[in-house]
Amino acid sequence: MFGLNLENHFAKLGDGFFTQQSAEKVAVRPQLLHANASAASLIDLDPAIFADPRFAAAMAGNIPLEGFAPLATVYSGHQFGVWAGQLGDGRALLIGQVRNARGDLWDIQLKGAGRTLYSRSADGRAVLRSSIREYLCGEAMHALGIPTSRALSLVATGETVMREAPEPGAVIARLAPSHVRFGHFEHFHYAGKAEMVRALLDHVIAAHFPGLSDAEFFGEAVRRTAVMVAQWQAVGFAHGVMNTDNMSILGLTLDYGPFGFMDGYDPHFICNHTDSQGRYSVINQPGVAHWNLRALAAALSRVVPAEALVAELKNFEHYFATQYRLLLRAKLGLVRDGELVATAAVHLGGRLLVVDPVGCITRLDPAGRRLALRAGFDWQVGSLVQPGQLQLLADSMADALVRVLRHQCGLRDVTELLLTDPLPAVSDIDGLMFSGGVGEYVYHRESRDFGDLGKLFGEALRLRLDAGALPWALLPAGECLRATVLGASEYSVQLSGNTTFVSNPGVLLPRKNLQVVPLAFALPERIESAEVARALTRSFLRHDLREGEQDNAISLRWSGTPNYARLAALADGLLAALPRSLAAGRALYLVADGDIAQTLGHLLQEDPRVRGEVLVIDGVTLWGFDFIDLGRIRMPSRTVPVTIKSLVFSEDPRAHGKSDPAHAQGHRHEHDHSHAHGHDHGHSHSHGHDPSHGHDHGHPHSHDHGHTA
Repeated sequence: MFGLNLENHFAKLGDGFFTQQSAEKVAVRPQLLHANASAASLIDLDPAIFADPRFAAAMAGNIPLEGFAPLATVYSGHQFGVWAGQLGDGRALLIGQVRNARGDLWDIQLKGAGRTLYSRSADGRAVLRSSIREYLCGEAMHALGIPTSRALSLVATGETVMREAPEPGAVIARLAPSHVRFGHFEHFHYAGKAEMVRALLDHVIAAHFPGLSDAEFFGEAVRRTAVMVAQWQAVGFAHGVMNTDNMSILGLTLDYGPFGFMDGYDPHFICNHTDSQGRYSVINQPGVAHWNLRALAAALSRVVPAEALVAELKNFEHYFATQYRLLLRAKLGLVRDGELVATAAVHLGGRLLVVDPVGCITRLDPAGRRLALRAGFDWQVGSLVQPGQLQLLADSMADALVRVLRHQCGLRDVTELLLTDPLPAVSDIDGLMFSGGVGEYVYHRESRDFGDLGKLFGEALRLRLDAGALPWALLPAGECLRATVLGASEYSVQLSGNTTFVSNPGVLLPRKNLQVVPLAFALPERIESAEVARALTRSFLRHDLREGEQDNAISLRWSGTPNYARLAALADGLLAALPRSLAAGRALYLVADGDIAQTLGHLLQEDPRVRGEVLVIDGVTLWGFDFIDLGRIRMPSRTVPVTIKSLVFSEDPRAHGKSDPAHAQGHRHEHDHSHAHGHDHGHSHSHGHDPSHGHDHGHPHSHDHGHTA
C-alpha cells in the first residue's frame, strides 16, 4: 500500500514481546490536518499520497497497511525512580516497518489509535492539543540537530476525548528507526527471562549496531544517551518524564508529554506539574540519564558480564561533558546589513566556575582556573572564596572582553583567551548585542544567582557599557536564550601527494564539506579485513553517522610495508564496512597520510562491489571532527588542494580519544606545509554570540577560502 516496502521485522522476535491487534476505528471520517514531506522521504513515501483519503484513514488506524500486522509491544520501567512493573504500548500501535531504498528500517507508530492490551484503565486516545505539541516539538528538535522521533502526520479523529474537560481527539503518526526502550529489557529481566533478554539484545544489535559486541553495544547506548542529554541541556529543553520506559535504546528523544523549554535561565526549571520533588528538573537530567543507564545495565547483566557494563558506564560523564562544553563554546559575531561577516571565539563565560552556598568551589574548568590566576587567585576545586573575590574575577573577565572588542589585546589575552583570530577592526559599528545566559544579566532580565559567574560577569559588563567603556550603543535583544551557533573552528590547507588516484575528476571534484570518518585502527603487519570493517563501523557510530546516508571522507593512518597483501586486505575491510554506500553507487573518498593512493585506489575501483567513482589522496593528515573541501586537481603535479576545517576546543579533543582513539595519543593538530601559500579568507558564518553560561546549540560551519600557492 502507498508503495511502501513493509517488513514484519519486530514480529520475528515471536510471542511474548508484543500483542498483535488492530487499531480501534474512529466513528467519523478522519481529517488529515498536516503531513510532513520531509519525514515521508525517510520511508520513500510520495507526498502526492497525502491527498488520497486512504492515507488519512490509515494514519488514523481505520484501515491497516496491507502486508503488515499491527502490534503493541510490552515493556516495564522505573517511573520517578520507582519500579512500576508491566507497562507497554497503552495508546501506541506499530502499524508498519518500512525498509527504504537505502536499506534503513523505519517504524511507523500511531499514538492515540485506541486501547491495547496494555492500556489498563486508560482510553488509548490522544487529544489534539498535546498531539500538536508533540508534532511541532519533534520537528523543531530535528531541525536543531537533536536525535528524535519524527512526525509523519496529524489526523483529527472528529471524536471527543475526556480529560479534565472534553477535548477534540487526534492521532499522530511517528517515525523512528526503532521504538525499543530501556524498559523493554527491564521487563524481561525482572520477569527472570534471561533468554528473552538475550533474544532482544541480539535483535537490536543485528538491526542497529551490526558488528558490535554486547558490551560495545551498551557503550554506544551510553554515548548516545549522554550526547542527547547534553544537547537537551544546551537548548534549555526539559523532557519532563525521563522514566526508563521513555528512554530510547538508540539515544532518540521519545514521548513528548509535559515537555518545556526555559524562557529564562533556570537550572531548576520543572515542566511537569506532577513532579513535585523536581526529579526531572533541567539540572537533574544528566544524573537521571546516568541512573536510567544503570537500570539498563542491571537488565543486561543477565546476559552480559557486569564488569564490562560498569566499564562502559564510566564513560558517561566524559561523553556528556565533552559534548556539553562543545555546545557552550562562546562566540563573537560581526554583522553588516543582516549578514554575518566575521566571527571570533573568546574563552569567557559564566559556567567556568561554580560555588556552593557557602562559597566552596564545586566546579573549576581549566579556563576558569587560568582566569582566576590572572585575577590573582590560586584556586582549586574545594577552595573557599569570598563574594568580593568573585567580583574581582568577574571584573577582570569583563575588562578582558572589552580589550578584545576594542582590539587592545595583549600577548596574554591572545594566548590564553582567544580561540581564534580576533575580529577585524571595523570603524562603522552601529551597536553591540548580547545573547546567552550572561546576556540575561546584561539586559537586566535576570537577577537570581545560580552559584556561578554569570550574574557577576553580566552585571560587570553592563556597568562598563553604561560607563562608556565601548564606543557603541547596546542594542536590544529579543531572545537572549535563542543564540544559534557555538563552537570555534580553525582552517588550514594542505596539498595532497602527487600519487593521487582520481577515477573521474569531473565527477569527484571539487567537493565541499565532507565530514571525516577516521579509521580508528592501528594497522598491524598482518591486516585482517574483518578488523578493519569493525573499526570503521564503530567510527561511523561514534560520529553519529549512518553509513550510506551521505558522502564522507574516510581517513586512515598508514604504517608498515605497502605490499599487495596488506593493501588488498585493507581495501576489502573498507568496502565491507560500506554496504549502503556501495548499494547506492556512492563515490568513495579516502584520505591517507602514507604514499599508498595509487595502489589502494586501483584495488578499490577494480572490486566488483564498487559501482561509483573513487578518489584516494595521500600525504594529508586528518582527524575526527574535521570537515574538508577538495579543490580541482592541479596539473601537471596531479595534486589536490585540501581545505581542512577543524573544531577548536580549549582542551584538544583528540587527547580524549572520542574521535580517533587509535590515532590520538595526545597529539596536537598541526600541519607541516611543504609549500608556501598565502590565505585570503572570505568567511560566511552563521551568527554566534557573546560568552554565556546559558543554553545554546552548536554545529560546525563552513567557510570559503581563496588560497594562493
